[in-house]
Amino acid sequence: MNHNYELNLNDHYGVAGFEEMADSLATRDVPQWIVRYVLQGIVTARADKPVTARKLVDDVYSKYNTRISDATVRKIVSECRADKRWPIASGPTGYYLALKAEQLDGTIEHLTRRINREVVVVQELKEVQRTMRQREIGRAS
Repeated sequence: MNHNYELNLNDHYGVAGFEEMADSLATRDVPQWIVRYVLQGIVTARADKPVTARKLVDDVYSKYNTRISDATVRKIVSECRADKRWPIASGPTGYYLALKAEQLDGTIEHLTRRINREVVVVQELKEVQRTMRQREIGRAS
């Protein structure tokens, strides 16, 4: 399949190198054209009309008869944010490329709450693990 996406991201704050990004994120399981399609969907979305992971997944399937998952979209977004420092904002209504700093506020707050919740989960699991080990030691004696 020939999937060409020409998009000049230099017009957007903090975003450049669309093709290089797609190349660097492409894997055996997620080819470059899928990465490009997902990124194009996100960077052409707006704060007042974001794109959902589900829409991207459905579009890839309906246009190209190829299945990807919501998790694949989330992974691409996460890698763009962390590795390439792209200002991808998100919320309950979807993803879009932030053009103003304040558009990232809700995303940062949401991710911070998720991180804090996961820290609590890890602490609780460690406590359960300690309790289980103590019981196992007691039974072994």
